[in-house]
Amino acid sequence: MSTTKLENDAKLDPIDTKGESEHVQHADLIVSEYDGLTRGQAIRKFPRRFIIGLLMSTAAMYLGYTLTLPGAITANRGFINHFGTKHNAKGEIELDASHVGAWNGVRALVVHTRRRALTPQVNLGSQILLQGISPYTAKRFGLKFNLYALTGFIIIVSAILRFSLAVAADPTQAIVLEIVAKTWEVYLVAKIFCGFSAGFIGTSVTAYMSETTTKQFRGIHLSCFSFAFALGGFLSAIALQILESTHPLAYRNAFYSEFAIVGVWIPVMILLPESPVWYCRNGKHEQAMASLRRLNGKHDWFDEEHEYAVFRQGVEESEALVAKSSNYSYLACFKGTNLRRTLISTIPFSMQNFVGGPLMFNTAYFLQTVGMNDAFLGNVIVNCVLLFGVFLSFYFVDKAGRRPLLLMGGIVMCVTNLIVGGMAVLGINTKTGAAMLAMMAIWVLAYALSCGPIGWLSLVENSTPVLRTQTAGIAAIMQSCNGVIFAYCVPLMLSEQYAGWGAKTGFFFGPLSFLFTILVWFTVPETKDRTYAELDELYERRIPAWRFNTTKTAAQDVAEAAAVAHGDRH
Repeated sequence: MSTTKLENDAKLDPIDTKGESEHVQHADLIVSEYDGLTRGQAIRKFPRRFIIGLLMSTAAMYLGYTLTLPGAITANRGFINHFGTKHNAKGEIELDASHVGAWNGVRALVVHTRRRALTPQVNLGSQILLQGISPYTAKRFGLKFNLYALTGFIIIVSAILRFSLAVAADPTQAIVLEIVAKTWEVYLVAKIFCGFSAGFIGTSVTAYMSETTTKQFRGIHLSCFSFAFALGGFLSAIALQILESTHPLAYRNAFYSEFAIVGVWIPVMILLPESPVWYCRNGKHEQAMASLRRLNGKHDWFDEEHEYAVFRQGVEESEALVAKSSNYSYLACFKGTNLRRTLISTIPFSMQNFVGGPLMFNTAYFLQTVGMNDAFLGNVIVNCVLLFGVFLSFYFVDKAGRRPLLLMGGIVMCVTNLIVGGMAVLGINTKTGAAMLAMMAIWVLAYALSCGPIGWLSLVENSTPVLRTQTAGIAAIMQSCNGVIFAYCVPLMLSEQYAGWGAKTGFFFGPLSFLFTILVWFTVPETKDRTYAELDELYERRIPAWRFNTTKTAAQDVAEAAAVAHGDRH
């Protein structure tokens, strides 16, 4: 196919943005022949593209395991014996809640509210540094470069972490203080690289998934990312439960299976093509077509030239919108309609923290502080519910839509937070403890059907395509910064060493959940079944969030006119 023909097919006219009631007009607007397919029809037509999107989520499974495990291990007796510095009223050694808060504060900086590290200042710096740099490396070298960098940092983290824990495990050495000091230095390096890998995944893996999927697959692919992360967390909960019932003092044993999981991701990463969006933006149209061909498979019935013209039209239209306001820097994300899109990308992702994530996902430590005997069993139950809920989201995210799920989920999480706080007023005993665990399970189910997967979806759906990595970086940094505040403070709220609120902390997150749900109502639009070109148009027309779902776009007009013309011919 000639480049000249592609250029003639994909030329765009300026966008008319006169008002809500007027549709964006494109004299040469073309649409894909497959836009009208249902998800099932699209899977049958393009099974390879569907499977590739699912395989991408294996990166999230590894991160879910390796970044959730250290957060739950704070309730393990072996870990407590090794790192505890306080003694309770019974004379038993326990962790200093301020230390747990510091560890959790860094954990929140690792892209999701359920992660952990030591030395918060260093990991915060490495996380934000990479969240800021990764959009530039993606623009300059492509998203696959970032995926290789992510994997490299993960492997280094695993190696350093395993080495440092193995060294720290031997308390019989005469120079134990020197050994521990060296171990903390090694562990510090591991956490720096952990922040690097987290900074890349927040802006690169999800961006790659969004750029290589279709509108029919977008919801399920990005929900699968959340499912894989939840699966990793579930596996870590199982590992800790087995550890607790067999060798509770040998806490480092739980870390030894990480290389097997990352080994599943590496061949997937090697086989992935570079993002066709990156090729197209850099004028490498033949490579872009080859990338799409690897994603779709080669089919005699597929009009490759027409579909690439549609694809290129969307990329160039997005570039034109960015050029109107600024350039491709971070500054462009804060100008014109891009400012609104940046804020909307941030809100559902940050909602994960404001509705109580740092409380409910600190499961083992939370249950231990409120007096439950088997905190690790409770952790397994909560992770099972999370896994089940995210699995259900595959269906509901595209069936019910993003906006209704966020609103309903916010209401349910608000109510359950308040009920948990109320149970603390009644007093914690065997019956109220079981009821509290049930309320936590309901909260987790609501989370898994709302801001859990939709937080990741909004990260890439609402940004304009050419600023996707920059917008994702900003949203990840914002979520990290508000997350570290909550994650540091929650252990202090729970612990008798400090505030001593215990489960009454639910009273803190209940009103926050309600206020954030109100914010979602006024700001977050419905994006299901919309192409990126349609979303660009709706944002340019400044359609209110509550009208996105019912507003007609120019692409819909063209498709309807084509359908009428096709009917007239028959």
